Amino acid sequence: MKLFSKFVCLAVAIAMLPTPSFADLRSDVGKVRKQLQQRKFAAAEKLFKQLQDENQGTPAALQLKSLHANFAASYIRARQHLKGGQHTTSYIDFLMPRLERSPAMANSLPRFINQMAGAFSAAKKPELAEEKLEQYLKATLAASEKNKAPQLNSLIASIQSIKVLFLARQKRSKQANDLLSKLIASQEKKLGDKPKDVGAVSGMIVLQGARVQLAKMAKSKDVAKFQKDLLKLASKSVKANPDSGLLILQFVNLNLSSISQQVYKDAKVARGLLNDFEATLDDLTSTDQRGQRILNSVRKSNIPRLRRSIVSVIQRDKLIGQSSAPLEVEAWANGKELTDKDLKGKVILLDFWAVWCGPCIATFPHLREWREKYGKEGLEIIGVTRYYKYGWNDKAKRPVRDGKISREDERKAMEAFAKHHKLKHPFAVATDGGYASKYKVSGIPQAVLIDRKGKIRLIRVGSGPANAKALHAMIQKLLAEK
Repeated sequence: MKLFSKFVCLAVAIAMLPTPSFADLRSDVGKVRKQLQQRKFAAAEKLFKQLQDENQGTPAALQLKSLHANFAASYIRARQHLKGGQHTTSYIDFLMPRLERSPAMANSLPRFINQMAGAFSAAKKPELAEEKLEQYLKATLAASEKNKAPQLNSLIASIQSIKVLFLARQKRSKQANDLLSKLIASQEKKLGDKPKDVGAVSGMIVLQGARVQLAKMAKSKDVAKFQKDLLKLASKSVKANPDSGLLILQFVNLNLSSISQQVYKDAKVARGLLNDFEATLDDLTSTDQRGQRILNSVRKSNIPRLRRSIVSVIQRDKLIGQSSAPLEVEAWANGKELTDKDLKGKVILLDFWAVWCGPCIATFPHLREWREKYGKEGLEIIGVTRYYKYGWNDKAKRPVRDGKISREDERKAMEAFAKHHKLKHPFAVATDGGYASKYKVSGIPQAVLIDRKGKIRLIRVGSGPANAKALHAMIQKLLAEK
């Protein structure tokens, strides 16, 4: 469901049109997008409606439809989920009738359909999500009757998978499991009749992906087995159909996702998965231009980057039991300056973070709770960050990129950010990369727990309940140690 993470860039499409009217439209679209960035939703909606009225019946009207995706993303970020779902629906409704003529559009639709279901569920309107899922499934089935492109069969399976996971999140687990079993059995029958049918193979990969997700949600002991079966199916399928760009894309994304998730759990396991992935890649060539571009890009970019991450994590794990590094701080914000002497005998939680980092923000409730609960027992939390050229938009209550901001003003922006998020622990603004490199930081948030004797006892990367649980347990253990 996460294969494509970027919205259609309307500005680029408009820039290719040379007429003055389109140049004016490009400027107006830029205004809408800026208003959305500033969360001036009423003004953005008003200008959007005006542009739609003025360009009704023109080619520009079709281009404007893409702005629904920008509205949806902005509303969802602002937690206005109903509005986000409505705009997502408007964008999907615009794309759906074009599937029959342009099946390649199917590649980007699962992301938006999944977004729609999530937004309406968050808005406590699950019936709207279910209604739309059925509508989009019927529309895609109808398009696939007239156009046998494999992308449409893959989209059908994606919509079905989204519905399965939607039902599970609505606490309708039996219905979700029954539906998935029925869908997989049906897909197996299709594959039995047409084992070389790329659309059917792609659909099975999607459905088995849903089985993995469903097992994770249920905390099933079968997760590892299902994951292994999925990767095996993707590998077998791409070897049998090396000229399918669709299967190459699925194979690549599944493996990259699986390896990336494993890197911070067990780097040695991740290294084994990467070796298997690379061995399969070495045997692959494709006559499909898009598929070959994907393979070349992965070999050139993704593989080396993953190898560097794995090496970094293995080196990071070697830090456990070692002495912590002395503070290397350029300036302090949101609290008084601390020294190594001040920290002696305390349990220290170093939280490497940034104002623009969503997963970092997701950890804040735990940081607030731990400081409140354990601060008097000897826990010191320090947020370690650096200058990223971000200011603070007080009206929108969010950080904004500012290439000209001074370091002093950026520290003030950090303090405004802290006040908004009710963070009371101090921020250490470290030298670029220097202090972070001592703790092998390659991704944020990264939490480092140091005991009263100055020894590193636990390092965790990322947000999520598993990391929070591990950190909480270690904090309690270290505070109990004298």
